[in-house]
This record gives sequence, C-alpha cells and structure tokens, in this order.
Amino acid sequence: MNWLLILFLLLPINVFANGEGSEQLFGQWSQFAAYGNFGNKSPWIWWTDVAVRSSQTHKAKDGSQGYDVGAIPTHSAVGYQFDPSNSLMLGYVYQYSQPPYAKKSTNENRIYQQYQNVLDFKESGKLTNRTRYEQRWVTYSDQMAQRLRHQVKYQYPFNKQWGFVISDEIFLNINSVSWGPKAGFDQNRIFVGPVYNIDDRQRVEFGYMNNYVNKDLKSDLDNHVMVINYYYNFTDF
Repeated sequence: MNWLLILFLLLPINVFANGEGSEQLFGQWSQFAAYGNFGNKSPWIWWTDVAVRSSQTHKAKDGSQGYDVGAIPTHSAVGYQFDPSNSLMLGYVYQYSQPPYAKKSTNENRIYQQYQNVLDFKESGKLTNRTRYEQRWVTYSDQMAQRLRHQVKYQYPFNKQWGFVISDEIFLNINSVSWGPKAGFDQNRIFVGPVYNIDDRQRVEFGYMNNYVNKDLKSDLDNHVMVINYYYNFTDF
C-alpha cells in the first residue's frame, strides 16, 4: 500500500497544535483490555477495559511541577458482530478525573453507541474505522453533554509477532454545558508505535501519542504521552 497516502489519511496536520498558547505536559497511559464473544461462534460480543492515565501537573506560580494520576477510565460494552467486518456495540464508561485532565476531581458516567468497520488486507495490513457517540454526565451537574468521536487505525504486520500501528481519533462536542464541554472541536489523539503479538490471543501496543485538547478561551493542553496497551482475546472461534 502507498505509505504516503496512509500517513495523509491517518495523520492530518493538526492546525490547532502549533505549540503557541498551549501547555505542554508529559505523561504515561496504560490500559488492560479484554474482549470476546458469548459462546462458540456466537455473533454476540463483549468488551471491557481499565486504564490508568498519569501526567505532569500544571505548573505552580513558583514554577514547580508535580506528577500524578490524572484519570482512571473503565469501559464495558456488549454488541453484535454482523460479519467479519462490521459490528455494533452499546457501552458504559465510568471515569474518575482530576487536574490536569479535569477542572477539579470529577466522577463521570457515559453511555455510548459504537459502529466499527474492519478491512483486512491480509499481508498488507488492517484498516479500522470506529465511530462512537457518547452521552456524558458528571455527578455535580444534571446537564448531559454529547460527543461524537471517530478513529481511523491502520495495523501493518512485519511478521507473525511484530507489527506497526498508526491511528488518529478526533473528538467533537455536539453541545455546550456549564460543567465544561463547549460545542465544536474537543480534542485529537494521534498514536504511532509497534505492536507485539505474544501469542494468538495476546498482544501489546506501545508507543507515542500526542493528545491535543481544546480549552476554548483558556490555554489548550498538548499532552505528550507514552502509551502501553495490553489486549487479551477471549473469542471462541
């Protein structure tokens, strides 16, 4: 496949993240995810994960800066696999966040609907498009925020064990609410790194992610994150 075309599709130039007026923070995100189906060759599928996201904190007035856990999200979802390429899922998210990933300590609940399409090009790799629509609530407000996000992910195998992953995900707020989200561009996540297949069921993706977060009229966040994601496939083939 044409690598220049892939890079053009997956890594658009982020005109927001030019470094000016944005706070540069470094962090590390880890995720454990498991997924599978309900029985032998069942089209009914499930997903669950838990992640820990740590980061540098905002600089104090005296210039000092710490490091802390910024968010702990968990996802659980069930869905239906229509064919090898297409699936729908309904999920729930609980996320605890604190500065710098939230204004203050926040407990957030979400419900989401997801459509995923996977194109398998065999030795030329795999292209995944995932669209997710979220309804979001926090415990200190009764206003519901809505968000649309879309991820494009390309995986290229070097051999049976090693491969390469590159992805881009954009987040768009549908409405504005008093507790934070403003309608329009919310954030963008670009990830690149190797993938290691431990065996037929386990794999690890690790690498660099740039997470640019729009803070409206305030200083935006430009997060530089080292990512480690572990996946276990319980699918009964």
